[in-house]
Amino acid sequence: MHKERILIGRMLMVFRTAFARFARLLVALLALSTGVQSIDQAVAQDKATDRNSGSVVLSGTHWIFQAIDLGEVWWGPARGTEVFLRFSDKRVTGSSGCNRFFGEYTQSGKELALSELGKTRIACDPEIMKQESAFLDLLSGVTEVTFDGQLATFSNPDKGHLVLRRKIIGEPKTQHQSDSRYDRCKQAGGALVGAQNSQCVSHGEVAFSDGRTPISLDQCTGYFDGCNTCQVENGVLKGCTRKACSAEHSAPLCLVGDETLLDGVGRIVERRGRSIEIVFDDIVERFTLKKGLKTTGLEKGDEVFIRYLTSAARQRPKIIEIRRWKMPENGTEQ
Repeated sequence: MHKERILIGRMLMVFRTAFARFARLLVALLALSTGVQSIDQAVAQDKATDRNSGSVVLSGTHWIFQAIDLGEVWWGPARGTEVFLRFSDKRVTGSSGCNRFFGEYTQSGKELALSELGKTRIACDPEIMKQESAFLDLLSGVTEVTFDGQLATFSNPDKGHLVLRRKIIGEPKTQHQSDSRYDRCKQAGGALVGAQNSQCVSHGEVAFSDGRTPISLDQCTGYFDGCNTCQVENGVLKGCTRKACSAEHSAPLCLVGDETLLDGVGRIVERRGRSIEIVFDDIVERFTLKKGLKTTGLEKGDEVFIRYLTSAARQRPKIIEIRRWKMPENGTEQ
């Protein structure tokens, strides 16, 4: 269904472009009698418009993910997620539907290069993690961007293409964006907190209107939303601080007392007693396993999901949950 929508969109763009060319040439023909413009001038203007439309300065633009084009295979966004890119002066930020990412970019006409890409490390549903992996894998190797009206194709010569649509300020949400956990929480009468009621708390979970990954509050005594800290008791919101902040927030953090509860997916590279080393995105981090934590069957090289506690006072983060993580082709965890 996503493929059909993208193809229809592209057909409409082609039709509009052809119609616009015809209209400009018609105006030129009508203007011949007054000497305002010649056909040759109209054609030259049409070619200049093509050259200009072929390259758009990305700085200051915001793009919404539409599809991954792998030739015979197309992926659309997972339901309930909004994947996007936002470009500012030499910086690119965005969301892969689960984690926030950030980096630098350079653009010269259609040529585009991204570098220093990093992201938060939150584990999400298997389908969303599969989408994130494919999206970021393609994005990291993009070398060219081309434009067709409001559509942009970010091309990775080795792996495929990302098709995104330029976001218009103030445009309404699409159906799949509206059907988010935040909207469902709001419709169910959840507690609204944060700047402009941007967070909704219900049934032991906090969801965010800007698409940040919801967090479960079952193990939290509070959470930090990037600006304010909220207190939680048995999954129920008790109150929040009220600092004035900008609209941009970082990934939310679950708090357990004076520590932060985090999770992620990485690969075991070393294990000695209760000490374990795990690599995330080519960065090796050392952890301490919680005393008595079962690790039967886990070996060096295994992909694992971990949940851990960290703080400024703790020398090493402490893993309180660890299990094997595998993402097969069908997108379901084993």
